[in-house]
Amino acid sequence: MTADNNLLEHNPPDKAAACMILLHGLGASGDDLFPLANELGGLRVVCPNAPIRAVTLNGGWKMRAWYDIRGLNLEDRQDVQGVEKSQASIENLLAAEKARGFAANKIFLAGFSQGAAMAVYTGLRHVETLAGVIALSGYLLFGDALAGEATVANRETPIFQAHGAYDTVVLPPWAQSCHQQLSTGGWPVEYREYPMAHAIIPAELADLNRWLKKQIAVIE
Repeated sequence: MTADNNLLEHNPPDKAAACMILLHGLGASGDDLFPLANELGGLRVVCPNAPIRAVTLNGGWKMRAWYDIRGLNLEDRQDVQGVEKSQASIENLLAAEKARGFAANKIFLAGFSQGAAMAVYTGLRHVETLAGVIALSGYLLFGDALAGEATVANRETPIFQAHGAYDTVVLPPWAQSCHQQLSTGGWPVEYREYPMAHAIIPAELADLNRWLKKQIAVIE
C-alpha cells in the first residue's frame, strides 16, 4: 500500500490485469473503501479523497463530498458546479493511471453512493473507452442531459449496478430509474438488488468479482 493525503493505492503482488479508481460516498474517505482492494484480485486499486466542503443537507457542516446536497430529494443533488469540479479531478486521476501504463480500456471507474453517481457521470462522458463503470448504491445525475453528453467512446461501456432493497439513504426507485434510463439508452447494464440497506455485502462483492473477471477476459 502507498498513500498520500488524497490517495490510497493498492498494487497486487503480480502485474495488475487492470486498474480501478474507487470513489467513496458522502462524509466518508478513501480509507472506508480501501479494504475492498483485497477483495478485488489482480487489480490495482486507487481510492482518492473527495475535497472537504460544506454540505447544505447536513446543516452546512464541512465533510468530504464530491458535490453539495441541498435536500432529501434526487433533484437536490444536482450541484452543477460541484459535480463538474469533481469530474475534472477524476479526469486527472484517469490521466495519471494512463501515464502509469494502463490504457483507458483497462481502467474501471467505480464508486459507492455519491461516488457511484460521480463514476457514472464521469465515466460515460470520458473521451476514451473505459473497461467498465461500477455503481454501488448510487443514482444518476443530470439524467436528462446524458443522451446529449455521453461520448461515442463510452456508448457501449459495460456497467455493473448494485443496490440494497432496504436502502433508505439512496432510495431503490432512484437506482431502478438509473438502470432503466441506462438500459433504454443502449448501455449493457447488469443490475442487481440485495436484501441490504445502504451497505456493501459479500454476495454483492462475489457478483462484482464475477462481472470483473468477465470484463477483464475481454480486454486481456
